Amino acid sequence: MNKDWHSEVDGDHGGEPLVTVRDLVRTFGNDRVIDGVSFDIKAGEFVAISGPSGSGKTTLLHLLAALDRPDTGTIRVAGHDLVHLHRLTEYRRNQIGLVFQLHNLIPRLTSRQNVAIAMFGTGLGHRERARRAEELLATVGLAHRAGSKPPTMSGGERQRVAVARALANEPALLLADEPTGSLDDDSAALVLDLFDDLRARTGLTLLAASHDPRLNERSDRLLRLADGHIASVETP
Repeated sequence: MNKDWHSEVDGDHGGEPLVTVRDLVRTFGNDRVIDGVSFDIKAGEFVAISGPSGSGKTTLLHLLAALDRPDTGTIRVAGHDLVHLHRLTEYRRNQIGLVFQLHNLIPRLTSRQNVAIAMFGTGLGHRERARRAEELLATVGLAHRAGSKPPTMSGGERQRVAVARALANEPALLLADEPTGSLDDDSAALVLDLFDDLRARTGLTLLAASHDPRLNERSDRLLRLADGHIASVETP
């Protein structure tokens, strides 16, 4: 562990952290999948989490998405204390966006409908949801595919629809689980270029769990997990 460990884990960007994780522990049975993890993420950062299968990457994302709760430790995202937060549905809808490796799009719905469905419960009417969905599809370069259904689209196109859906409610934090792991080089490059563009234009903050070196090389910081610990911090 080097002498700059804490500054590396916490990042060196100015301002208050958007994400603060301290002494996080999550066990399943006798296994400590997350074991004393601490780090900060500043607004606008792109942080990648890497490590072998079973190292805790997906569990950590689920904790930040409030899909799971830690045994001990604290998590704060955009001012919300997730350990004691009761209105979890509102938090997931309004503060975070989720991108999954295998898209999780509804096959029988069009791209427009898949994006618009994320806006149910926000108070927007049908027309407004459809309009915003089309704007988001244009943002990810898929305006011409608004009426297409996922089975007719390439893997890269489906992943970009998933990104558009995750951005539907202007989240403070985008969480992505292996967003490029199943994509070929050209499709992965399109998704990674999209992330770079969104960060430049909107100040998007991104945390991605990945074993994909193509993604890890684009990040500002790479946290490597091993046996539930942060084993190292790298600047690609």
